Amino acid sequence: MARIQVAMAVTIDGFLPDKDHTLAEWVRTSSNGFPRWRDACSYPLFPKYSLLDLIRDKGHSDDTFTYYAEIMDKESTELCRGLFLYHMVDELILYLLPLTTSRGIHVMRHVSPGHWKLHGIRHYNNGVCRMIYRKA
Repeated sequence: MARIQVAMAVTIDGFLPDKDHTLAEWVRTSSNGFPRWRDACSYPLFPKYSLLDLIRDKGHSDDTFTYYAEIMDKESTELCRGLFLYHMVDELILYLLPLTTSRGIHVMRHVSPGHWKLHGIRHYNNGVCRMIYRKA
């Protein structure tokens, strides 16, 4: 069965950062950020992708196939909500930005309760920390 990866950049307090912030730009463009996962995936997911089709297709794909979703704005947050609502996410790639904003889209409230195992962690010179969690 295929796996579903979700990558998101969040502030320490769980909000999506302003897209114009330099650290958010770094995550979107750096080879250590979203492009790393986008280039390696089998199929990128996009906002308004049919979750029913995804449920069907995920079961018909082998375990080397990877669906990938980037969560970075209001539309993609709805995709995130649906993926977590139906417990479809197998791997969460979390870029933690050393900021607090207390405003905007609180994306972490869409992450459904569950048990995750830390698979990898990396700290960058700009203060960003990348953590990779997999379903336990």
